[in-house]
Amino acid sequence: MRIYNRTVAAAILLVLFVSTGCGDGNGLVSASGTVTLDGQPLSGVVVEFRPNTAGDGSFFGRTDSSGRYRMMRTAFQSGVAPGEYSVLIYYEPEDDPSCSCETEQDQREIPARYRSPSELHVTVEARGRNRLDFELSSP
Repeated sequence: MRIYNRTVAAAILLVLFVSTGCGDGNGLVSASGTVTLDGQPLSGVVVEFRPNTAGDGSFFGRTDSSGRYRMMRTAFQSGVAPGEYSVLIYYEPEDDPSCSCETEQDQREIPARYRSPSELHVTVEARGRNRLDFELSSP
């Protein structure tokens, strides 16, 4: 009888774990991708998801040298809430003085239609990993 009870308890825990989907229990899901401009990766740009409805604030990511980003709620909490977002892509100086990737020339490189207000929109799904690539083009 004890083995049966442990098996049932383990099965219930497994069902609860699987049914919660991807995330850490805080309602956030994984979202990442790449940003390119005319086929070339953009390094050091901010990717900002602004919600289309009231609720959670914005979520941010910053591209690496390969144009890859991962969305974050805070500097220590990764993920994004499921929903509809406007996407802004722009340069913003980092606190790191050794970073020289955000120059005035770089800022002009990103067409205004991808900054504020932006023509980019995404839907972040509640289940699975959200791979969201942005292939920008010059005017």
